[in-house]
Amino acid sequence: MAVLKHFLTRVADYPHWERQIGRSLRVEHPESVRLIVIRIRSASFSTALLATWLVGCGLARAQWKDLFEGGQPRWRLVESDCQAQLTLQEISLVFPRSGRTSELMEVACTSGSMALLAYPIEPCTILEEFRPRIWTRCSSSRLQLGVRVVFPFAKHPVTGAKLTTVVWGDVYQNAGQWQALEVGDLVNRFNTEEAAIHGQLGSELRLEGAFIDSLVLNAYTGPGRYRLQIDDLELHGAVTLARLGTPPPQNWREAWRWRFASPSPEFKFWSRPNIAPVWIQYRGEELTWLKSLGFSGVVTDTVPSPEYLSESQSLEMGVISPPPSVALEFDEGTQGSLKGWLVGTALDTQQLPYLQDQVARISELPKDLRRPLVAEALEDYFRFSRYADEVIIPQPISASAGTQREKIDWLHEQLAVTRQRSDGWVSVNFGIPPSITTQLLQAKKVVASEIDEETLSGNPEGFRQQIISSVIAGAKGFLIRTFRPLDIQDTSDSAQIASLNLIQEELRLWGPWIIAGQAIQSPSISDADWISSAWSIEDSMLIVAKNAAEGTQVVPKGTMQKPLEFVFPVVKQGQSVFRLTTGKLERVEVQPGATGMKWPVYKPAAIESFLVSSSPIVIQFVQRHLSTGLDRRAADQLEVVTYEMALAGNILNARFHERNAVSELSLNHVRRLNQAQRLIDSSVRAMRAQQLLASINLTLEAQDAVHAVLHETYHDARAAIASPQSSPLLATPAAFGLHWQLADACKRSSWQNQRLPGSDFVNLRGMLDAGWSQQRRLEEQADLRVELVPTAKPSMGGLRLAAYAKKVAEPLRGGFAGASLRVRSAGVQVRAGQLLRITGTASVVSGTNQGGTGLLIYDNQVGPSLGQLVHGEDGEKLPVELYRFAVEDGELRILAECRGECDIVLEDLRVDVIHPATNRQSYSTSPLQSPKPLPTNELP
Repeated sequence: MAVLKHFLTRVADYPHWERQIGRSLRVEHPESVRLIVIRIRSASFSTALLATWLVGCGLARAQWKDLFEGGQPRWRLVESDCQAQLTLQEISLVFPRSGRTSELMEVACTSGSMALLAYPIEPCTILEEFRPRIWTRCSSSRLQLGVRVVFPFAKHPVTGAKLTTVVWGDVYQNAGQWQALEVGDLVNRFNTEEAAIHGQLGSELRLEGAFIDSLVLNAYTGPGRYRLQIDDLELHGAVTLARLGTPPPQNWREAWRWRFASPSPEFKFWSRPNIAPVWIQYRGEELTWLKSLGFSGVVTDTVPSPEYLSESQSLEMGVISPPPSVALEFDEGTQGSLKGWLVGTALDTQQLPYLQDQVARISELPKDLRRPLVAEALEDYFRFSRYADEVIIPQPISASAGTQREKIDWLHEQLAVTRQRSDGWVSVNFGIPPSITTQLLQAKKVVASEIDEETLSGNPEGFRQQIISSVIAGAKGFLIRTFRPLDIQDTSDSAQIASLNLIQEELRLWGPWIIAGQAIQSPSISDADWISSAWSIEDSMLIVAKNAAEGTQVVPKGTMQKPLEFVFPVVKQGQSVFRLTTGKLERVEVQPGATGMKWPVYKPAAIESFLVSSSPIVIQFVQRHLSTGLDRRAADQLEVVTYEMALAGNILNARFHERNAVSELSLNHVRRLNQAQRLIDSSVRAMRAQQLLASINLTLEAQDAVHAVLHETYHDARAAIASPQSSPLLATPAAFGLHWQLADACKRSSWQNQRLPGSDFVNLRGMLDAGWSQQRRLEEQADLRVELVPTAKPSMGGLRLAAYAKKVAEPLRGGFAGASLRVRSAGVQVRAGQLLRITGTASVVSGTNQGGTGLLIYDNQVGPSLGQLVHGEDGEKLPVELYRFAVEDGELRILAECRGECDIVLEDLRVDVIHPATNRQSYSTSPLQSPKPLPTNELP
């Protein structure tokens, strides 16, 4: 009907159309034509009837073909978001589809989503019978043909230029072969696009009179350099406006323009990439592959070679490397890819003189080699930022002590310091640190587990949670730290890379607000487990929220069963709220409340984002990002949930391995996983049918069910120990199954005490002779005490460790920056394969509420990253409990350090060892294989 209205409007607006129709129908009296028009207007004619009438009038007979036989190239590169270039374009004799020649183009581009080629045509009306078609061949798939539609009576609300859109048709799939691409079902496609424009830009726009003025081919297939051919263009069923009485200018082809007016500054901002830089620690991977993953550049451990710089330059990737130790000469054409000098990593205050020497040496380099200085520091960020241009803050690992909210608050506080002088970068671990991975591999060896070793080194969704936490804290750049080269063939790396792809998509979408936005007040959320941040740019706002319940930094929690309500006090009149999570703009119902505008969210995912705006250009920007790359997004989400599904199955098999151990709890988990598998299967079918949004939503529901099982399993295991840091087997969901297998193996063995010299805390001289020692720092800021104190047990004493700020106005901070006092125990001889248990009691003399403060207790097998942070109320007694594997023969030492203000007495410190039994009986069934419900029994 939209096409019918368009045609009739043109007839009414242009009287000479009546004469044209009259001549076609051989009507002698123009008034008769006007009568026909009036009757058509008043009737409910279908588009098909109109097309039939036009054919009868002889108006739909026009055909246009271009066989690309000789002449100049026809297609024009008009727009891209990937820095596309046509490095070759000619009418070529190479393998045409028909005739002697075809148009050959070589496209070079970086990461993005579009490289638009246009072929101007004489303006045509929109009819169902109009089926533009070309034949194309390319070494890659994903090319797509469309038509550019011009709305002559509508102006873009932001740019003021004549409004246009593209109606898309077929997608190229047969890589390496000639395939016909066509824009069929044109009227229905146009109607859908017209409705979308009205919904986004306003119903007041005049969209009548629309016509097609060019074919458009999205030639983007991915970053790199590739060739494509086009041949045998045909405009079947074309009805030009000239045949309807509106002739175009004689030089219409030369006068054709892709842009009708200069874009406004706002349009320029939203059309260029505003992406938070994501760098990766380089470990020998192919640069082309790293570029395809969306990385801005690499951070190397050595000065790059000229060949390496040349490749980086060609890929438009940056390099940050250590400064050269001697004067070197770099080629002027390639040294542009050097973006910075890395002057130190994991720096503490004691290394400040080293940094100063580095800065002085770099200042003597030739002027053309002056680059920004990049440093990663552990503390004193303001002082380090006086010497380095970009100070990177290492984000605490997900399994370390402290809640997720405390870590986000700490990171936000530190970023507020570094962003005064730099952009605000955060380094995030990609995978599990080696100190923890060795523990997991030793556990696997001891219990003879069949869990795949590769899966123990990764946590895909945990990695994504870390990045989103950094975004909420205010990070504007990221360094991804790896512990080994990325390997797409590795089970965990494949899933983590899929998770990385999802993160990169989110960062590209949120980029303008993250990079250039102003932080504003966050909305309040009905569930206290949720945390959020918000940013504003002119008339638009972005909100990012995530579930931060206990344990979600290790494994996300199932969230879809509980609706949320957001209340945002800064929504202006006329602004709309859109939910961005599911791959499309979804307008949410907003209602006024006492404290602001509120809206519900049903089936919330673990990470949610919202746009608040009435700006058409912003809405278009977001919609464009959400609508591109859906196939890749659907595949990546399936990759991650399939990996997590396998983990959940392994955990249930390890936990409920005996038939008589299956309970209602295990059956509930099995039911959830069965439901998740059905959703995954449906998602796969939807993706194959190109129902990509349906596939994404089904995958999200499946993932929510799997997360619910994993999160509940985490809490069940956590309930049996003093803290999550007590066991390295709770550092990643991949090791949860080892937790239950190890517990089962330990039941068939017994613990034996391993004497820890001096642990009675009554003889200071004896402790020193046995090897106890202490270290102090921050003495200019803190009063420190280490002393032996009496306890209720006559033969046992306590070890008091205390740190108090010297100035009340300057309290000691928590975390590494507040580590002021450390005591190191005597050594205990252990053998590889032994499971070690460190226990004791911590009595709180003076408690603090500041996050990251207390007494951190850890060992030399894993280190402080998995230490137990003890803090509490005055007089409270808390258990100390650490389980560790001896990975090799040697000494075990226990360390305790004050972080921030702390006053705690350690008592009853002891070490026990056990050799877990590995002669487990082989069982023939598992909960996941059980054909029917099993009786409820007491859990092992």
